[in-house]
Amino acid sequence: MKIEIKELINTEELLKYLETLPDYRRIEDKIIYQQRDVLFGVLCSMFLDNKDMTEMHNWIEINFNTLSFKELLGKENEVLRIPSYPTMRRMIINVNSNKMEEIFRADFIPRAELKENAQLAVDGKMMNGSGRKGQYSTKRNDGMLNVVDTSSRIIIAHKEIGAKKTEIPSFQEILKMKFSDKPFLYTFDALNTQEDGLNLIHEGGDRYLAKVKGNQKKLREQIINTFEDEHQREGNNILYFKDEKESIEGNKWVKRETFVLTTNSCDTLIFNPKFSHVKSIIKQVKYTTDNN
Repeated sequence: MKIEIKELINTEELLKYLETLPDYRRIEDKIIYQQRDVLFGVLCSMFLDNKDMTEMHNWIEINFNTLSFKELLGKENEVLRIPSYPTMRRMIINVNSNKMEEIFRADFIPRAELKENAQLAVDGKMMNGSGRKGQYSTKRNDGMLNVVDTSSRIIIAHKEIGAKKTEIPSFQEILKMKFSDKPFLYTFDALNTQEDGLNLIHEGGDRYLAKVKGNQKKLREQIINTFEDEHQREGNNILYFKDEKESIEGNKWVKRETFVLTTNSCDTLIFNPKFSHVKSIIKQVKYTTDNN
């Protein structure tokens, strides 16, 4: 069997984590297949690029009782019973996803070595192949909201969105997770520029860079009025020109200018009854034309 699992993962640590997963099966004296062993086999199969569930089961049938695999489990002198395809599938489906995510987080946060004021980018992606097309029903692809440490480029946490659900509640659940005692800078799409989410970040002692788009009419209008109000530039509020960049994109000439309105006082720039902690507003202007 060609297997280099030890080079890909810390097998002892992974097995220890899998031991802590709650088993959905309640009648212990009737349990034939150990959840830890089967899930470990599934993960090994995935690490070796088997993505389909049938491929995973075929891999388990071939490798489960080989000496090299049993050595990884610490069961060299045992004969392991191979689960059927439906049994393996039920085990995967019934894994406690919240507990699994805690295990994932505990393993990957130390790998990222998070620094103070690290940027955590939160973004959702659909998972190709997670949907199903049947004769009588169609299931859309599932989505996953990922938290990425931009310096190490490591995903340190994730939350399942579901096929038809929005990112907003999952994003707010992520904000309640504990990554470190150090403060962070969160970045995210305009979809998650919601009052509850911004307040959660502020209450946790972190900062954010929130985007506002045209369909967020009231908030966008308030921001524009604040930025253009001459009285905002008096006292502790400062407006300055930050950056200018020119480039050729395809056959277009593009220039981007960045302006910042910031405050040096404890006051907020935007007087909104639902949040009061906006210290800077960044305005980006984009000019574009053709080569003529």
